Amino acid sequence: MSLLVVERLSAGYGKRTVLHEISFEVREKEIFGIIGPNGSGKSTLMRTLAGAMGYRGEIFYRGEKLSTFSRRRMAKTMAVVSQSPSRPAMDVFSYLSMGRYPYHEVWEFGISVEEKRHILRRAEEFGIEGFLGRRLSELSGGEFQMVQIVRALIQEPEILLMDEPTAHLDIRHQVRILDWLETIKEKLTVIIVLHDINLAGLYCDRVMMLCEGWVEVVDVPEVALTYERIERVFGVPVVVYPSPVDRRPHAYLVPGRLLKG
Repeated sequence: MSLLVVERLSAGYGKRTVLHEISFEVREKEIFGIIGPNGSGKSTLMRTLAGAMGYRGEIFYRGEKLSTFSRRRMAKTMAVVSQSPSRPAMDVFSYLSMGRYPYHEVWEFGISVEEKRHILRRAEEFGIEGFLGRRLSELSGGEFQMVQIVRALIQEPEILLMDEPTAHLDIRHQVRILDWLETIKEKLTVIIVLHDINLAGLYCDRVMMLCEGWVEVVDVPEVALTYERIERVFGVPVVVYPSPVDRRPHAYLVPGRLLKG
């Protein structure tokens, strides 16, 4: 069943159009991956879905126009993990607590005992309970990325928008995050931008490849991630074989030295 339907969506900055009338659907309880070269419109699309910029076309959530949603309803519907957010001058626990604000009236400043327990459970689940008293400014890029993800989950959205969430993480934490996403997709839908084609192939139920603001393909990894398409869109030679782990497509780069002569 389609949860989110995007129809002829165009968006950009000033007179420069980045996304050109793209259309696609996101199904319930799936990990929907977005890949493409730098400048193909991935982050612009995520900002548009999150309501952070204007657009032409339509976005429907369960049949309702997303443009009619209030800010509070948007916050209950979608949570965002972005690439380079600002770091407010506060400690980690206070930052995580902000994830509960959509569920409070404007005059309610505190959080309940149960909400505090919820925050602590999520922090322990991701191993960041030792960060709770630290200032955000004291965290490394990878640590702050983990804190961002936990805050998004504390928000309890129906859709989780993740713009390159593994960018600042080492391999162990990348796998930890992506493995965890597979366990929660029965509860929420994940739309995730990934730079790594092979991570998209391993973890995404379906993949949308963007090229210069147009949709190149939307399909399961086995269909979308062919060597011909990757070479055409990314401009690099690759060899694609089924992974020995689960038979999903795995792209191997071909070094330039092997193409000489």
